[in-house]
Amino acid sequence: MYIKTFILLFGFSLTFAQNESIKGSVTFDNESIAYAKLTFSGNGNYSTFSDENGNFKVDMPFGAYKIKVRSLGLKVKTQTIEIDSNNSTDLKIILVEDFLGLDEVVVSATRNRVNKKEAPIIVNTLGEKLINATQALTVSETLNYAPGVRVETNCQNCGFTQVRLNGLDG
Repeated sequence: MYIKTFILLFGFSLTFAQNESIKGSVTFDNESIAYAKLTFSGNGNYSTFSDENGNFKVDMPFGAYKIKVRSLGLKVKTQTIEIDSNNSTDLKIILVEDFLGLDEVVVSATRNRVNKKEAPIIVNTLGEKLINATQALTVSETLNYAPGVRVETNCQNCGFTQVRLNGLDG
């Protein structure tokens, strides 16, 4: 009876002893990145944000994880690591600047953040080149060149313009 109790308590203590505080930092160009989102998936799903100094801490068990780190203006970094007692206290994650802006954010009717490449509908972006090429003085003049957008002047006297998207009401 005592042996079974000892084995049960010893097994419990081993299970809880493997939960560790994983600590590290997120940087870009030797500067700390504040409020970067870190998502750990694999042996359970965990997420946290870096603090104002770029440091983070999350309590989770040891194991293999796929880490995804996001921060505004920087490329999303994904890597797989094995976290054990040897490497749980000083994870250094270095991000790279997103020069081309390929991971643009789309705000949809569901109010969820979606990458432009992963959006289930057609998404068009009005870039700086189009705005400069049209030499428009107002936003409505630039929108005339966007596909699926129609700008109408409803009041000839007051100059009230209405924007219609793919046949929807203004």
